[in-house]
Parts: sequence; C-alpha cells; structure tokens
Amino acid sequence: MSKHSPKKITASILSIGSELLKGSTVNTNAAFLGRHLTGLGFCVRQVLACDDRPRDIQRALRECFRSSRLVIASGGLGPTPDDVTRGAVAAYYRSPLVLSRAQWQLIVGVYKKLGRNLPESVKQEALYPRCAKPL
Repeated sequence: MSKHSPKKITASILSIGSELLKGSTVNTNAAFLGRHLTGLGFCVRQVLACDDRPRDIQRALRECFRSSRLVIASGGLGPTPDDVTRGAVAAYYRSPLVLSRAQWQLIVGVYKKLGRNLPESVKQEALYPRCAKPL
C-alpha cells in the first residue's frame, strides 16, 4: 500500500451456531458478508464460527476484536431458547437488553399481515443491548 492510499479498516465475521460447526448447515452468511465487506473496502481478517453458548460467543468476540476494528456477527437471533446471541453480546458489553419499540411494531405488523398469532417468545427479537444502535 502506498503512503497516499488510505489504510483499510479490518473486519472479522463471527458466525454463531452449532449447526455450522457440525456441518449440517453451510455458512453462506460468511461468504455473503465477506464478499460485501471486501466490496465496501474492508480488509476481512478472519471468519470465526462458534457454538450457541454465551461463554463461547463472548470468547469469540474477544478473539475477533483482537485482530479487527469491525466485527459482524450472525446467527442465534431468533425467538427460540437456543438463540442466545443478543444476551451474550449484552453481557460482553455489560449493557442490559432493552426493547426497540420500532422493531417490535415491525414484527407485530408482519404477523398481522400474515394473519398469524403472535407468540410471546417473538418479543425477544426486538431486544438489543442498550449501548447499541439498532440499524
């Protein structure tokens, strides 16, 4: 890199889910994210996969942030009990989960449009760490 070209921001991709480790699901999210991050000018340093356990997620986050300024995580964000990513990230940042009213309204709207009953467990999909900014 010449001294006149800007230094690329480093990025890591963290893929969360035991199905990825077992090989029962192909990690297409990592390929998609790597392609798009590279296209945006980031230098992707690593793709890391971990199990759906809070301790493993937090360990993987520490590893990713050791080599990268940006970490994109995917997986474990659904409404089932094994979807622990949001809680693990909140604990990593020592920030409580709070409800995004805007996200909750979007979810309610989707269920209404589909004419489906809204399970209470879906509400966790509108939670995010207080220190974060929902996109």
